[in-house]
Amino acid sequence: MNYKISPKMTALFIFLSIKKPFIAIKGLILFILD
Repeated sequence: MNYKISPKMTALFIFLSIKKPFIAIKGLILFILD
């Protein structure tokens, strides 16, 4: 797992969580399990 999260990735995740919550949650789970 890589703990370095760039501001760009954070902004993208926030954008996704607003527009497509399901995809954001799914991506977060995949990120945690990586």
